[in-house]
Amino acid sequence: MAAKKAKLQEQFSEDVAKEGSSQSNASSNIFHGVAIFVNGYTVPSADSLKRMMMMHGGMYHHYQSDKTTHIIASNLPNCKLKQLRTMKVVKPNWIVDSVQEHRLLDYRQYLLYTSRAQARLNFGQSEVESVTVVQGTKTVSENNKSASIIQTDMSTSDVAEEKQLSHATARNATEPNFLSEFYSHSRLHHISTMGALFKQYVTQLREESDGRFPGQKRLREFGTMNNNSQNLSSDRTIMHIDMDCFFVSVGLRDRPHLKGLPVAVTHAKGNIAPSHQRKGVDLAFEMNYYKQKSEIETVSNVDEIDSLSEIASCSYEARKCGLKNGMFLGTALKLCPNLKTIPYDFEGYKEVSYCLYNTVAAFTLDIEAVSCDEMFVDCKDVLRNTCTSPVQFASFLRQEIKDKTGCSASAGFGSNRLQARLATKKAKPDGQFYLEPSMVTNFMLDIVVEDLPGVGRNLTSLLHVMGARTCSDLQRFSQAHLQQEFGVKTGNALYMHCRGKDDRVLSFSHQRKSVSAEVNYGIRFTSQEEATAFLKQLAGEVSSRLKKIKLKGRCITLKLMVRAKEAPIETAKFLGHGVCDHVTRSSTLTTAVADQDTIAREVLSIAKQLSVKPSDMRGVGIQVTRLESDSMSSKFLDRFLLRATRGTQQANSSRAPKEERNTQQTVRASNVGSPVVQNRVSPQQASSNIAPQQEVCTSKGELTSRLQFEISPYEVCDLDEEVLAALPEDIRQEILQTCQSSSNLQVQKDEVVTNMKSPVIEQVDMSLYNSMTVNQVRSLMKEWVSCEDTPQPCDVSMLADYLERQVASRNIDDIILVVRCLYRCVYKKKSGVWQEAYHNIMKKVQDMMLVVYGAKLKLQDTFT
Repeated sequence: MAAKKAKLQEQFSEDVAKEGSSQSNASSNIFHGVAIFVNGYTVPSADSLKRMMMMHGGMYHHYQSDKTTHIIASNLPNCKLKQLRTMKVVKPNWIVDSVQEHRLLDYRQYLLYTSRAQARLNFGQSEVESVTVVQGTKTVSENNKSASIIQTDMSTSDVAEEKQLSHATARNATEPNFLSEFYSHSRLHHISTMGALFKQYVTQLREESDGRFPGQKRLREFGTMNNNSQNLSSDRTIMHIDMDCFFVSVGLRDRPHLKGLPVAVTHAKGNIAPSHQRKGVDLAFEMNYYKQKSEIETVSNVDEIDSLSEIASCSYEARKCGLKNGMFLGTALKLCPNLKTIPYDFEGYKEVSYCLYNTVAAFTLDIEAVSCDEMFVDCKDVLRNTCTSPVQFASFLRQEIKDKTGCSASAGFGSNRLQARLATKKAKPDGQFYLEPSMVTNFMLDIVVEDLPGVGRNLTSLLHVMGARTCSDLQRFSQAHLQQEFGVKTGNALYMHCRGKDDRVLSFSHQRKSVSAEVNYGIRFTSQEEATAFLKQLAGEVSSRLKKIKLKGRCITLKLMVRAKEAPIETAKFLGHGVCDHVTRSSTLTTAVADQDTIAREVLSIAKQLSVKPSDMRGVGIQVTRLESDSMSSKFLDRFLLRATRGTQQANSSRAPKEERNTQQTVRASNVGSPVVQNRVSPQQASSNIAPQQEVCTSKGELTSRLQFEISPYEVCDLDEEVLAALPEDIRQEILQTCQSSSNLQVQKDEVVTNMKSPVIEQVDMSLYNSMTVNQVRSLMKEWVSCEDTPQPCDVSMLADYLERQVASRNIDDIILVVRCLYRCVYKKKSGVWQEAYHNIMKKVQDMMLVVYGAKLKLQDTFT
């Protein structure tokens, strides 16, 4: 807390300096020597009072200390009145009036209360004390058993302002302003949101591009002037660009005196003062846990006064001393006693990130954003158009980035994304490296296995046990052996990556897979009511994030961090989560949702099933997956059912006699343009008449386009196409426009008419597995696999959704029939992309199996 107070005071001083430079004419020293602490709700607000002190030479304390000269308050409870009897407690009007008068007024005229000694009355051991509030706000008299409060002279504006939320700092999750304050200061929240922001920003740039790239002209001129006679390869060239020590570099722009020194970005400034150690903390227990988890030997040397604030980024000078990102500050200070710490600058990070992406976008928009400071770029077109080599492009681009941002970047080139990333690792810091195809074989031999994508701590340990520490060691194992040890997907990836091969393509468009909100700090509940209230607030946060990006989701997951049984109640890090067990459970809905009430209801239902004591909760998270566009919810199922219903009409119409055709389902436009529906068809009738095998397979036609239902103006207006074609062009166009406007239909290719509310569709259950029998699903699936060269993501998602719903309905026999049929079809296909699609579908099925049954299906998963 001592370090936190010092940090807050430093931030206040920096803000004062900025205000002084920008508004020097308006500043004064009215409150020189005055240091205030705002206690509770005030009018004007604490933020307004803080700004007044900032502009007029005073100090603002976020926490009361012995250096605080005045307490600012409008109302105080009885206990506070007794505690602050020796302090100068004044009304906020003292600050406001002093600013208006341009001089420091006598605070005694603004005292909130006056204390006077009272004669002791002979009530045994009890002692009567009296406190009278001046200025007509409250009168308080109390003894050891009772207290009475009489409010007088409260203005209407005071009553209105009482209804607003307090601006006081929220210290844990039970306070109303906690979520907003937590997310405004959480580095992990800012990092994750910035990553998603720039992925979306690239998509926006591509949509708004006019196809012109001004940077290519400058690069072409640079290449002409600096021709190094390098031949341009016709192969695909991927660049990986990464800013060097991004957080540190941005922070050093305003601190040039720290360049060349060991610097770290962190919340804390130093270790904990001995006087601020808390009781009940078992530091040795937690440090032993962290040591086992992170395998960092130096973590065991952490003392009780060492700061547990984590280092987000450290300079290369600090890394030479053994520091790493994510290390505890206390441990870092032992390795590097002269370490300099600087605070976060989230606005600065965002500013530099925008500049970085705009600079690269001036050359090409074939960009895959990875994070706010890292990206992959397909350079084939830009190198061909400018007749430059990768080295020339890197030199020119890196210099532009440095000139515009003041921060250095490193770049690596290769034939695929793996080679490019490894080349960047070799190029750092502030360098570039082109891994030419002829160099790949020898280059990969010395790469350690943990540098390969997807190889984390656990997989690294398993590979070390096998004797594979480098790619050279890993290359000794056959593909079949690796697949047997680690599964098909991981084994195949290890076999390819250790040889420098990578078939992962760059993704230039961003599609969200999940939306979540998680809090693992300040979670301290004392009752179920507090936990319930917070879950509702967090559900509201998730709902607002979904609505902001216009998405809905059908799978809601509750994540809890629960204090481990052996863990102490008080954590080493103040209000941190400590040693916890992770509990996760999901609920799948039939329709996609984004509203707070539904999300909260599902989360509370899951929490009730888990039966976790509120006092043991240390972290809470809500995640929504299986996302769909808000405007296109259930689009593909709607298309299928609409087509199925239409197929039923046509089949019945061809068989029924003329006098019975009028009893079939028909949709026609009435005189006023609204559809009229006759004789509704039941879901059983619709499903029984579906004959997917009668569909004609077209090349490269996706499943959903074959199942969609397109309504033409000819059908709606009951027009004969041959007669219409014989009419003059102007008359034909007029008739078509009339039909379109009267029916309110938008005739577009591959688009479903979603605004047509047919009672027939309302009768049909909008889910695939209720509309078809398992044999019909198998027939349609066989046709899909046989006709398509590449499975479309929407089709894969629809089939996975069908199987997941079957798991939820506990139809295991049907699942096995469908999955075995799919496996046989994919096996015959002999296609890698189809095999990957199969594995993606099965992953979702197995995940749902774990949720419903707690076990996985034993199915064939190899295609060798």
